[in-house]
Amino acid sequence: MIDYITKQRVTVELDENSCPVIEISNYSDMDQLDDILSEKFHLIYIYSTTTRLRKHGGERFHFSSLVDREELQKVLDSIDLNE
Repeated sequence: MIDYITKQRVTVELDENSCPVIEISNYSDMDQLDDILSEKFHLIYIYSTTTRLRKHGGERFHFSSLVDREELQKVLDSIDLNE
């Protein structure tokens, strides 16, 4: 998946608790991704934001430590919001 604002590939990072986290820079991408991850892949996550992300309505998606980082990256890589 390519972030609309940054034009960069969305990558899965680990937070301070070793849980997967991704950042999405704008509301439209965040809303579409939310639908895909919850409805198609049945993933559960929580949101947070930062001042930088809030500028365009972006969010951080925090996943459980049970979510495999590599598998989540494969899911993200398969998503094209422009289709």
